[in-house]
Amino acid sequence: MAGLLPGDVSVGAFVAPRAEIAEALGLAEALLETARTDAREVAAYVWRPRAHGVVLGSACRIGGEVDRDACRGRGIEVFRRVSGGGTVLVGPETWCYSCVLSKALDPGSIRGAFAWLHGAVIAALARFGVAAESAPISDLAVRMPGGELRKLAGHSQKRTRRGVLCEGTLLAGPFPFPMSEALRHPPREPEYRRGRPHEEFVTDLRALGAAIAFEDFAAALMAALGAAETRELPAGFAVRARVLARERYLASEWTERL
Repeated sequence: MAGLLPGDVSVGAFVAPRAEIAEALGLAEALLETARTDAREVAAYVWRPRAHGVVLGSACRIGGEVDRDACRGRGIEVFRRVSGGGTVLVGPETWCYSCVLSKALDPGSIRGAFAWLHGAVIAALARFGVAAESAPISDLAVRMPGGELRKLAGHSQKRTRRGVLCEGTLLAGPFPFPMSEALRHPPREPEYRRGRPHEEFVTDLRALGAAIAFEDFAAALMAALGAAETRELPAGFAVRARVLARERYLASEWTERL
C-alpha cells in the first residue's frame, strides 16, 4: 500500500481491456451506489475503451466544449459522466480508472481525494520509469526537457454520503487524429496550460518512450492500491451497469442536458 491507505482496507479490483464506454460509466456509478458507509473498502475498475468517444464532465456544456459536426463525421459518440471535471477524448489509446473510496476512508476534501489517487498512479508509473507529478488540482503531468509541464492524465470526482468516486484518464498513445478536431479549447483551464492548444499541452506514454502494456499498467495500479489480485466482476454489478448505460449514459436527455 506504500502508505496510501491503512493496512486493514479491503480492495476490490476489476479490469476490462475492451470496455463499452456507456457500460463503464455505469459500472463506476454502480460501485459508488453500493459503497458501504461503515466499511473500510476501495473498489477499483481499470478499463480501456473499445472505441473513441468524448466524455463530458457532469456540469460541462456540450456546445462550448465539443465539435459535434466533427464527432459525427468520425463516428465519435458523446457521453456525460456523473463526476465533475472537464471534457475528455477517450479511446483505445487511453487507459481509464474509476476508484471508489467508502465514506470511512474519505480524506474529507476534494484535494485530499485527488492527492490519494494521484499517489497511486504516480507510484504505478514509477515502476516503468515515468516520473509524473501532480499539477493542481486534478492533473498529472510530466516535465519536459525544456522545463514545461505537459498533461499526461486528468481526473474528476463525485462525492456522496456513501463515499467518493475518483476517476482518471491516462493517455498511453497518440490519437489517430488531432484532439482539436473533436474537442474545443476548454472554457476553463489550469494555470500551467497557458493557453496552449491540445496538441501542445498533452503528451502520452509512447511519446515519453515508455512502452507499457495496458495489462501491466493495470497490475501496477492495483498493486499501488493494495489489491492482492483482480477479481471477476459480480453479475449484479454488470447488470446494474447495463441498466444505467441504457437509462442514463445512452440517453440524450442526460448527455445533452447542458
